[in-house]
Amino acid sequence: MEVAAALEQLLYGVATQSNAVMLADYDGPAIQLGTGGISGPTEEEEEGKGSYYIPNSYIYFGVNSGNSSTPIKWRVLDADMANDGTTSGMFLLSEYLLASDVQFNSNYSKGNAYQGSDAQTWCSSFAGNISNFSTAEQAVMFGVAKIDSAESSLYDYPWRESSLTANDKLFFLSVRELADYVGNYIVAPGLVATDTAQRRACGGSVLLPPDIMKTRARFLPSVLCALTLWTASGRLVPLLT
Repeated sequence: MEVAAALEQLLYGVATQSNAVMLADYDGPAIQLGTGGISGPTEEEEEGKGSYYIPNSYIYFGVNSGNSSTPIKWRVLDADMANDGTTSGMFLLSEYLLASDVQFNSNYSKGNAYQGSDAQTWCSSFAGNISNFSTAEQAVMFGVAKIDSAESSLYDYPWRESSLTANDKLFFLSVRELADYVGNYIVAPGLVATDTAQRRACGGSVLLPPDIMKTRARFLPSVLCALTLWTASGRLVPLLT
């Protein structure tokens, strides 16, 4: 096998899953190849409704130990910047559900803030599980401290201020992130959660919460998650060409 085909494949776009080498299968040296073959989505306008984004690149990163260790497919939301729009990195959204039985909070008395929620705990546990992401994979995941302001009427609902810390390496999208990277109106293409069999989840529910969750800052679409990756300084070996 050629060296390029045996490299640590944290990310790949043009290769099929069958001929790519996953990180867990590779124990050779890390070589920086760059991420030039990966691009962010294309914005499209729907007259009278708003805008949505068509993905141009997907990558595989990690496996879902709760689903027969299926490689996790991620949609590239931004190939150059993290979810704050200023930090170098790559912003990703899982293409399929990672779980279907996660509650935002098991008890309403815990409130509806993402920080300290059961949802945040689940994301932290999933990201830190060596059965999902190897040590090397976890080393290129990072969190960005950010605050998304409250929204008065996005998707016709009010939304509270949303915050993430540098410890939030895997997280649920905020409503602002959803609007800025997926689609900013309720029936926009891409606002449907699907499972790994590519069936629409929860009867075809969009990635918006039911009425009980209207004022939550971040929501769980049972469960799609986002993450950010380092892509510079030799931290990432990305592409099989």
